[in-house]
Amino acid sequence: MKLKTACLAASLAAAGLATTGMAQAQSSVTLYGIVDINVEAYTNADNGRGGSHTATGMRSGGQNGSRWGLRGSEDLGNGLKAIFTLEAGFSSNNGQGDGRAFNRTSMVGLAGNWGELTFGRQYTSAWSVFGRSSPMSYASQYEPLARLVPSRADNSIKYRGQFGGADFSAYYAFTDQADQMAYDADVTGGYGIALGYKFGMFRIMGGWDRLEEQTDGATGAVVVNQGDNYLLGLRADFNKFKVTGAYRYRDIEAPVGPDIKSHLYMLGLAYQVTPAAGVELAYYHENFKHDLRLAGMSDDKWQQISLRGTYALSKRTNFYATVAHSIDGPLNLNNSAYRIADGEDSQTGVAIGLRHLF
Repeated sequence: MKLKTACLAASLAAAGLATTGMAQAQSSVTLYGIVDINVEAYTNADNGRGGSHTATGMRSGGQNGSRWGLRGSEDLGNGLKAIFTLEAGFSSNNGQGDGRAFNRTSMVGLAGNWGELTFGRQYTSAWSVFGRSSPMSYASQYEPLARLVPSRADNSIKYRGQFGGADFSAYYAFTDQADQMAYDADVTGGYGIALGYKFGMFRIMGGWDRLEEQTDGATGAVVVNQGDNYLLGLRADFNKFKVTGAYRYRDIEAPVGPDIKSHLYMLGLAYQVTPAAGVELAYYHENFKHDLRLAGMSDDKWQQISLRGTYALSKRTNFYATVAHSIDGPLNLNNSAYRIADGEDSQTGVAIGLRHLF
């Protein structure tokens, strides 16, 4: 009797393990990330005493921003899956986070042959579709990402479907409920649409984003009444060569003063010298209307050229070296990251780094 009971218990345990294995086979969770760090020097930095100097130090994220994340899916049957992504950025040079638990992405949704429908904090449609047309593949150090397209949207509902050569996406974002109650903010925070199409060696894309009234979270003051961002991109692959070009028009209704309107032109050329070594060249030119200037600009036109070389040690690890030079304003046209000294009208930056994917 005891032997029969033991056998029965063993059989049930084995059946339970088998069932658990089947359940696990229907679900998956992947830990992934990028650790990217470099040593950098850039000229004409504000020294805080009314003069300039060359700033030298270590920076996180030269080729790509450092991050870690969890990505998972569950098979619900009939071709339907539940999916989620939680992704956080961090500074690899000091270990600090970016302020939120998952600042980069925090979304959950459903996916099938019809596409993906996702909810939460996620990339905008234009950002998702435009990535392959970016001159330096969204380089976080010497590519003016903030000038290209709105990158992420909180409280958003997003659809994306890829059918043959077509890539279509649209999203709608709510304003935070707390802002609606505290500042009588508009229910709509933003929305946008993007479409890409690949035919042969060519890829084209177009996108539009509308940002509604934006307020300062601390004071409730209106920062932007309304903003529109129009983007067109092109990419062509010729064996070892890659050519990219893009145009972006931005129109922001400022609460005080004239609207901020600008035209941004981008051109990129990449060449894969060997299977391990590659080189990329990018040019950016932004022209502001009505003689408007952002902080640090010495003219209503701004230009930057960036050159990067990469060498792969493996599929996951590579060295890179980048040099960039800006004219009539700071690098990346971002005065917080590259604060240019008063009286200076150009900056040059050089970085040598290491990137590892996991």
